[in-house]
Amino acid sequence: MLIRHVTRSLRYMSPSRHLSDTIATTTTVLATESYIVINVLFVVRHLLKHFIEFNCDVVQLFASEGASSATTALAPSDNDIAVEFLDALVHVLVDTSSEDTHDLHLEGINFLLVLASSTAYPTKPMSPRTTLLDVFMHHAQRKGRGRSVQWASGLVKRLLLSYVDQLPAPRMDSSAAVAAVSALPPSAAGWNVADFFSDTPVFPLADRSVLLLLLLVLGDSRRHSQPNPFREALATLADRDESTAPHGIPFSHVAEVGGRKMRTEFHAMLVYHILLWNPPFRDALCRPVDVDHFVMPLLEAIYIYTLDPPRLYVYLAMLVHLSENPLVVQTLHHTQVQDHVAWFTERYLCDVSGGSVVVLVLCRVLKANLSVLHDPVVQSMALGLLWNVMQFAKALHASATQSLLKLLAHATKKERQLRAIDTDAASAYLATARDVVVCIELCCRPRLLPSNAQLIYSLLHASDVLDALAVHPNEAFRDDIAPVLGTLAYFKAIVDQAEDQEDEAVADGRAVLQQHLTMEQVLEHIQGGCKTLAQATASQQPDVYYRYEDERFTMDARQSDGSDFFLQRLWRETVRHTADFAWSVDKMASTAES
Repeated sequence: MLIRHVTRSLRYMSPSRHLSDTIATTTTVLATESYIVINVLFVVRHLLKHFIEFNCDVVQLFASEGASSATTALAPSDNDIAVEFLDALVHVLVDTSSEDTHDLHLEGINFLLVLASSTAYPTKPMSPRTTLLDVFMHHAQRKGRGRSVQWASGLVKRLLLSYVDQLPAPRMDSSAAVAAVSALPPSAAGWNVADFFSDTPVFPLADRSVLLLLLLVLGDSRRHSQPNPFREALATLADRDESTAPHGIPFSHVAEVGGRKMRTEFHAMLVYHILLWNPPFRDALCRPVDVDHFVMPLLEAIYIYTLDPPRLYVYLAMLVHLSENPLVVQTLHHTQVQDHVAWFTERYLCDVSGGSVVVLVLCRVLKANLSVLHDPVVQSMALGLLWNVMQFAKALHASATQSLLKLLAHATKKERQLRAIDTDAASAYLATARDVVVCIELCCRPRLLPSNAQLIYSLLHASDVLDALAVHPNEAFRDDIAPVLGTLAYFKAIVDQAEDQEDEAVADGRAVLQQHLTMEQVLEHIQGGCKTLAQATASQQPDVYYRYEDERFTMDARQSDGSDFFLQRLWRETVRHTADFAWSVDKMASTAES
């Protein structure tokens, strides 16, 4: 009876276009005021949370017609109580949120978050009972009698629009204020809610919309014969910047907010999955890529979470997706970062291209992975990224070229030390050294030489290290480095010849005595040699790129106890950002591993 009354109240609170069939029954509506409906929905949510935690038959408790068996529960009649209730709730949520309806929208999203929690709690293997989430997923793409909206497409669009809008809690006395405070880290001494609402921007409706959307699109479709309808709705979203399709949103706004929120894990997950499943979004992101407001925040996140592999997978995968497009890589190398890169603390970086920052960050990741993580997935993606970026390397910053050579020196030194002690570790260092050499060799080809005089200058400075590698015991490694050594010998001869000419000029009295050529003079001679060497084959283009195919590449090997990698991470984030729910974390299978 309570659910029937809540359903009528929700239909009464729906937009006016949906009221034509309910106005006649307003005399039987339990609540016509928004705050009363919110309070009743709050009670129902907590009851539902309790039932799910204790593995109760929620569908039966909703008195669903046809719920006597698992096979009939997914196909109830149009006047089924559970379906009518969910339909009324979706009617409210798909409409635009306003200051008056903000709390109602938030409570509706809270309810669906609890509904989705059936994937977080373990079920008894001998009783695969149909859950309320199963009913919701089954009916998400239907539009039967009495259903005025398709749940999947309507909800996906509305949740993303809430994410883009980033609306704060409208009033400090609203229920959204509780949600906003619960999203904060543990409070410091002297901190209070008033300080928070004046100084700290938190957007509970946007954040919980993202959490709900991810839980729905990552929902376990193995229990159902049909594909995940929310994932399909996300994959078919159109770009409203380019078309007027009704099922669409402005992708530029999604990218803008995603860049600002990149360091928050579940926001990064959202951008990752849209990038993975929606090709038009990937195209929009690359047309042209925003280096300062998307790529640089992404690189900052990689820099910060270098020693956190689960988060690093997502960030590296996003960058790999972008680097598959040659125009993106070219844009990175042609774009100068506007400001000093303050988050890169190892050295002062200014007047540096986006491509050079990518090389610096990747070298740091590779060194950390070799020394600490020893993760093959991180190694593969980082080296693949380095390969893609070096395909179009242009005017690399001195810091980037030095980082490449320091990484090579580190890998070869460790390989030499471990060669007789730990052959597996030595092989890992040798493989990295070979990959770095191949990336350097890309820039030594005539096509890229004219744009990389700085790299040649750094190679000349490190000639002692490189010459020692010419006698490496591994024949394959010697073959890899031979082209680099040949190029190095060519430019060393040019510089030596220039120095001899300088000495002759001093002897004839045509020049002032100086011990060595200046850096500017050496670079000038290198540039001349690059142009001479590049004339014959300057038109050659790369034809091999590293590509990231899908999430299974990184995640299948990390499934544990039947729980999906992303759902484990996502439920930890959900619990962390919804402290007001008082989740029974000890009972959650998806948060068992921390």
